[in-house]
Amino acid sequence: MFKKILVGVLLISLSVFVFAGGKQEAEEPAAPKKVEEISGEAPGTGVPYKAPISIGTKNFTEQFLVGSLMAILLEERGYDVELKTGMSSTVLREAMENGSLDLCMEYTGTQWLSYTGHAFEGESPKEMYKKTSESDAKKGLIWLDPIWCNNTYAIAITAEFSEKNNVKTLSDFAEYVKSKEGEVKFASDFEFYARPDGILGLQMHYGFAFKPNYVTT
Repeated sequence: MFKKILVGVLLISLSVFVFAGGKQEAEEPAAPKKVEEISGEAPGTGVPYKAPISIGTKNFTEQFLVGSLMAILLEERGYDVELKTGMSSTVLREAMENGSLDLCMEYTGTQWLSYTGHAFEGESPKEMYKKTSESDAKKGLIWLDPIWCNNTYAIAITAEFSEKNNVKTLSDFAEYVKSKEGEVKFASDFEFYARPDGILGLQMHYGFAFKPNYVTT
């Protein structure tokens, strides 16, 4: 019996949405592979059995919240749910591809730029959703309708720093970093640090560069 896999949806920074899946075997699965079918009989009993729907989340607040909401929604409709939280993006993706997860919330920007290595070419959210859903369909991963919320990255500075250095916009911030020859301390989560549309893209677009030892993750 072929295990049916679905995945959630949402929108983020350079266009992001959700993501769904169909079972796909991986050579080196990052998570234990499930041996149960989504339905069938409990071993040795002849009693109809339906395995719980396995939902995965990444390791930050928005993912915890949306994962819990998906679990509640399914449970209220009579499904048994197994919620697995706190995965890295890479592990979550591998778990979807190898079938050890049934459902997750994913972002089109992450899929297109990080998982499949494409470049951002100014696509609108709808265009990005179309590209990512068509790309993943070839792997048996099904994207559900997008959740129209937004998870855009932003640079945060204190009000005191803003007033003292007249930094009101990203362009102002870029000029400030250039005036300090890149010697500005900057803290980032690892994903924004590594993503092509994160710190690297920010520096390229605004024409500045942090000195390496001034950026911490």
